Amino acid sequence: MQTELQSSQSAFMSAATGGLFVPAYFSADAQGDAAFAEITGGHRSILPEIAIVNAGCDATGRKSLQTGGCVIGGGPGPTRSSYVHDKIAYLRAQGIKVFGYVWVGSVTAGGTTTYRSTEDIVADMRAWAQNYVDDGNPLTVLNGFFFDAAYRKTDGGVPQAEYIAKKAGEYATWSGPAVGEIGSTAGGRAIFNWGTTADTYMRGYLDCVLRLGPGDADGWNYIVVQENAATDFMGSEGQLPAWARYQYNPGHFISIVHHAASDASDTPALLNAARQAWNSAYTYVTDLPAAGDGHYYSSAPAAAVWAAQAAQGGTADFVYGSLEDVLTTSCPAASGDTPAYP
Repeated sequence: MQTELQSSQSAFMSAATGGLFVPAYFSADAQGDAAFAEITGGHRSILPEIAIVNAGCDATGRKSLQTGGCVIGGGPGPTRSSYVHDKIAYLRAQGIKVFGYVWVGSVTAGGTTTYRSTEDIVADMRAWAQNYVDDGNPLTVLNGFFFDAAYRKTDGGVPQAEYIAKKAGEYATWSGPAVGEIGSTAGGRAIFNWGTTADTYMRGYLDCVLRLGPGDADGWNYIVVQENAATDFMGSEGQLPAWARYQYNPGHFISIVHHAASDASDTPALLNAARQAWNSAYTYVTDLPAAGDGHYYSSAPAAAVWAAQAAQGGTADFVYGSLEDVLTTSCPAASGDTPAYP
């Protein structure tokens, strides 16, 4: 049963617009073209608000001797991908904010596992900014960066998270609500995917990166609060942890669900859980991986799944959430030091 506080917050927040979030790691071929076309046209009622692009490797393009694939399986690539460059402009022309993929997680080389160095992380941001932006064409400017598999073993990674979030503000440009607006100097935004928010030490991460200044233009960043299969997403522990309820504006939060039913029979319930249980204004539901496709985000969802979430993308009803962020953590100084691997 909702408390009076919950009811009043839910009523207020239901007036907010829910957004769509798409990890658009689509293949550079006709199938990829079809996937991009699906998420921007046809049967949708609103546009997705945020899309992530990925050229497949980091800026060094280093290869694994064991697998022959990229050591870092995502990023700007060692040189500009003409396909990704063109899709950035295509998505932005549709009114979509576009973020570049950056891996922040662990790397194994020579039998040793470490966290990726902050220097390498910043190099990827720099490569996105330098290799994909055309002078005089604001549609090629990225709006921020998606930091995947970010450090989260303890609160020891908070200084690095603050540092790379600030760097996102330097290497990308939010550029205001109007696509191609060049009069704005607002810095780019960060999206962190820690994979979970269950542990209480995660509060330091949220408090210290969601806002980097007193106003929205100074830092309105995002957190993936849950990325999980549909059955687990709806499980007994499928809700925002108690310490995070009523503390944060839902506009910061993203939920990602994979392995959904391809006929979209569970999509409405998943969207409802994302907003009511996970306080997420932004959501993404996909039926992948499906037979013949081993990657969650290599193509668009089944047409029925996309249509179902696009149709509900403009509505949202939140049980949890605060009208203003309630930040209580005393934040450490931002640092470019790489956290030690446990």
